[in-house]
Amino acid sequence: PLQVEREAPRRTAEGVSAPLWRIRFALDVEPMGPLQGIVTLRGRDVGVTLWAEREQTSQLLRGAAPGLESALLLAEFASGAVDVHLGQPRVMQPTAGQFLDRLS
Repeated sequence: PLQVEREAPRRTAEGVSAPLWRIRFALDVEPMGPLQGIVTLRGRDVGVTLWAEREQTSQLLRGAAPGLESALLLAEFASGAVDVHLGQPRVMQPTAGQFLDRLS
């Protein structure tokens, strides 16, 4: 699946910030196995976070991360951080007050 989200700009002491864009994706391709990722973009700042379920894939991605960071900077992004994790992303549990009873 592919999911694109946009958060509205926020007001800060310096003015209004650029909107935050998130692109979430998931792949399961052999021989890499299950892989999930999120790319965030705010203005000219980009971040990439990847989760690989296989140790070998995680090591391969960690080895490729410096090249991806360099490519992002060459593409004139202000920053380009790449993080690689083993396993799956944590699923955030809803906190109290996030549900609305529309039937009552």
